[in-house]
Amino acid sequence: MEMFDILCALCHANGTSGDEGSAASVAGELLGRYMPVSIDAMGNVIGDTGVDGSKILLDAHLDRIGFAVTSIDDKGFIKVARVGGIDPIVLSAAEVTVHGKRDVYGVISSTPPHLSKGEEKKASKISDIAIDVGMTKEQAQEVISLGDRITMNGNLQKMLGNRVCGAALDDRCGVASILRCLEILGDKLSSLPVRVMFSACEETGSAGAVAGGFSAGADEAIAVDVSFAKAPGTDDSIKAKLGEGTLVGYAPSLDFAMSRKLEDLAKAN
Repeated sequence: MEMFDILCALCHANGTSGDEGSAASVAGELLGRYMPVSIDAMGNVIGDTGVDGSKILLDAHLDRIGFAVTSIDDKGFIKVARVGGIDPIVLSAAEVTVHGKRDVYGVISSTPPHLSKGEEKKASKISDIAIDVGMTKEQAQEVISLGDRITMNGNLQKMLGNRVCGAALDDRCGVASILRCLEILGDKLSSLPVRVMFSACEETGSAGAVAGGFSAGADEAIAVDVSFAKAPGTDDSIKAKLGEGTLVGYAPSLDFAMSRKLEDLAKAN
């Protein structure tokens, strides 16, 4: 499969934190082309070549941010709680999908600007958001239940060059990057002590990675995730430029020697 097709398959799956089943199914099938795959009790997708030796773990998180249904009001509007770090400033009039007994499309209600007062132009609190699915309360209750997950709509789109935009690139692009790594390793992979984890619940505290990282028993681990690039209005401390390569992380929580080794390898290659 082409990388864009892999990203499409991954990004269009549901897979909000704690309900990663749809994304796990897609990612597990793709990973299964390279090694035996299982899904653990946390919902992590786990792959292992089964080769003995000093084991390295490659990890990217599988979940995406979204909402969970908390109630359906008397007029059929859906009330929600956040699942992960949803930013209220981008939500007004956004299109969403409610993953109920069947997918239900909706839009986050907003007051037209020519009818709104000054205070109404501010970003709403998550608890104030109401999603219009075009149904009465009774109709909505037939297909939507409390706890059902909701995702922001935004199909993966090609942009100029090899750039893309989409709603779930954090961190389905990390998953795709690891799959690409396995493809590049090719026949060498079958002789390498590699374990792969596409971890659950990163957006809500990284519980999947905590449990899965422990059970992996790896000697070293590389986590692949998104970061920030230089753009108009960004702080001068952000130096990374989109399209100029992968970032290597340095942080107190990361192994300094590994970060330095990755940087040296990148410069050498």
